[in-house]
Amino acid sequence: MNSFDAELARLRGEIARSEQLKKRLQSLYPRRDSLASQEAELREIRLEEDEDVQALEGRSLARYFYSLMGSLDERLDREREEAHAAAVKHDSVVRELADVDADIAETSSELKRLAGCEEKYEQAISHKAEALKGSGSPLAGKLAKLERELAEMELRRREATEAMRAGEEAREAAVDVIDDLESASNWGTIDLFSDSFLVNMAKHSNIDSAQCNIERLRIALRRFDTELEDIGASIDVNFGDFLGFADFFFDGLCVDMAVNSRIENALGNACDVLDRIDASLEKLAMLVERCKNCEERLDNEYEQLVTQA
Repeated sequence: MNSFDAELARLRGEIARSEQLKKRLQSLYPRRDSLASQEAELREIRLEEDEDVQALEGRSLARYFYSLMGSLDERLDREREEAHAAAVKHDSVVRELADVDADIAETSSELKRLAGCEEKYEQAISHKAEALKGSGSPLAGKLAKLERELAEMELRRREATEAMRAGEEAREAAVDVIDDLESASNWGTIDLFSDSFLVNMAKHSNIDSAQCNIERLRIALRRFDTELEDIGASIDVNFGDFLGFADFFFDGLCVDMAVNSRIENALGNACDVLDRIDASLEKLAMLVERCKNCEERLDNEYEQLVTQA
């Protein structure tokens, strides 16, 4: 096992170095952006100062004016000093920017050479684990048990993640239904005090839109419910009447869409659906996080068993 241990130690060092290099780049890139901005600003100032000097040294109105005033030499000396100061500042930032660019290039190059060290480490762990199991080591049973637990936890996390995606689609549809119904309710209130054809048309336009989104929601809810059933006892969302409630919701809206009380009732039901979806998504997020933590714990336990053997 010495060769396995030496390889694992080497790869652990590469992983640590890789993390160090990534952190260095995270600090170098903002520094580089700041210096690039300074360089551009100072370059403009330098060009302006150089132009001022050239104007006084050449044939220009400024040179003629200061000559008449008898202060050309004094003014020219001052402009040359300012140009020199601007050049010094600009050159300093240019050198610093070049140094940072070189550091980024060197760091990126080394990081590129270390690419894949994490995968190689996992492979080395796997190879040693297989060797341990093949040698009849007493750890073989423990390693196999941990592998089964990891596979089960990964499957549970994947199912919970898929359920969350279905829940997000249902949530989006529910929000669209609520928006349409709220708008229809507002137009319905106006319609009570108005005999306007346009107001009535706007109300029914929103109801039609809500009906389309309700069909979307119906499909999304059934998909969500299916995904939740796949999780089984992993999460208790209390959705026993969820789809039955949705069916009542759809039937209720179609009976008499012009009645404002029906719109308000449908809106209340839609808000209840949204609350239930949000509650289930919150529980699913907690489940995913628990699965991740458990996977990390099992991974660490597996790695310790292999590396310490």
